[in-house]
Amino acid sequence: MALKGSQLSLAVDAVHGAYEGTLSPDATAIKGTWSQGMSLELNLERGALKQAEAKPAPPPTSTPAGKARSTPGS
Repeated sequence: MALKGSQLSLAVDAVHGAYEGTLSPDATAIKGTWSQGMSLELNLERGALKQAEAKPAPPPTSTPAGKARSTPGS
C-alpha cells in the first residue's frame, strides 16, 4: 500500500487485485477503482463509529443426566 500526496494505491496479490484512488482534501473519502480482471468504481466514505451492542452468551448445551457426550472419531 502506498499513499503519495492524495493518491492511494493498494495491491492484493492473493486475488490479483488492485485499488487506485484519490483521497479527498478533508480525508473523509476516497474515490477510486478496484481492478481484478475488470475495473469497477469503488468509492469509500468515512462513516460514524457505532458502539457494538453486547450480546449475551448462548446457554451451554447440556446432555441428559448420566450420558456422556461423544466426540467425533471416538
